[in-house]
Amino acid sequence: MMPIIQLVVAVCLNTNPSVCSEERFSFLEQTTPQSCTMRAMPYLAQWAGEHPQYKIKSWKCSYPKADEQDA
Repeated sequence: MMPIIQLVVAVCLNTNPSVCSEERFSFLEQTTPQSCTMRAMPYLAQWAGEHPQYKIKSWKCSYPKADEQDA
């Protein structure tokens, strides 16, 4: 079984930048967090295009904790 890696994106509302949240996207692929972070741009661009009310502040990739895998 391939490990799950998550792209964790911090986003804030354009109209109220103090209102922020975290979006998580899980991928089944064999990669490192560093490689995932570098390859995240197409996913970020698609998400930003579908959610114009938000601004992406930052992102990272990490392996989810056991309690986050079903989220």
